[in-house]
Amino acid sequence: DFNKQAQTGANKAVAGQPVNLPPKKDYSDPSKWKKQSGSQLGSNKGGIYTYNGEKHYVKFPSNPGQARTEAGADAVHELLGVKTNRHQTTDVDGKTASVSAWQPLTTLDKSDWKKFNPKQKQQAADIYMASVLTNNWDVVGDDFHNVAKDADGNLTVVDTGGAFNFRAQGKPKEFKPDPSGELDALLDPNYKTGQVFGPLHQENPELFKQAAAKLKNISQDDLLKAIQHSGYMKDNPTAAVNVLEARRKAIMKKFGVEDTKAPELPGGNTYGKSSDVYKDAYTKAKAAGHPNPASAALSD
Repeated sequence: DFNKQAQTGANKAVAGQPVNLPPKKDYSDPSKWKKQSGSQLGSNKGGIYTYNGEKHYVKFPSNPGQARTEAGADAVHELLGVKTNRHQTTDVDGKTASVSAWQPLTTLDKSDWKKFNPKQKQQAADIYMASVLTNNWDVVGDDFHNVAKDADGNLTVVDTGGAFNFRAQGKPKEFKPDPSGELDALLDPNYKTGQVFGPLHQENPELFKQAAAKLKNISQDDLLKAIQHSGYMKDNPTAAVNVLEARRKAIMKKFGVEDTKAPELPGGNTYGKSSDVYKDAYTKAKAAGHPNPASAALSD
């Protein structure tokens, strides 16, 4: 059951236990996709489809890489126990699509964030932390509808297409190892995200420290499995892991959380390059005007 799996993941994240990623759905037969409605939700073209009779929402990003980005960001959110729509990338009507099984969710408005109970407030802080980690500037969306709640009241991130190296509209952005910009911007009231996360942080900053503490339970192996599970950066998944690992450490440092879990793999930290060394190499490459400082840092 979708909700039971999500709640189990959230409980494990709180307890510092490994979170198992949900198994992928089998969408191997494109002929089983049947379009039901062209009603578009969000900025990307899409509509309601069924696969083997099961209702889904299907969207078609202008850049196919954004579909894999959303699947990857969802998987990383799940490691923190944050509930998502668990997008997968597959072919629908001959095009690369981001698909998710339909969930009965309640849309939230900005005013609803002021009514959260203690559990929902902690979930909101967890969503902030996952958004900073994955570089998601569009976590709440222009209309605050990118976060919804399920029948049990659990918050659910329904759209992570603006994560990693993509903007919500599909244009590229930088995915760098330093998350300081997102740490501040997502609390800044000049942005939509800051209008909901900012007041919550002012009210109870301890919620955010507790959310940051969950990051210490995530190893590089966990991150690699999440990225490979999704297909994001399938030709070089370790590049994504290196950036995520650097961001993970920086976020914990910002919130005063000690990295008690050694996230090293056999053969060395961050696949032979420590996140500190990687961060220094990235900074130097960017200062030198390299067109792709992330790739330069990895090969340095």
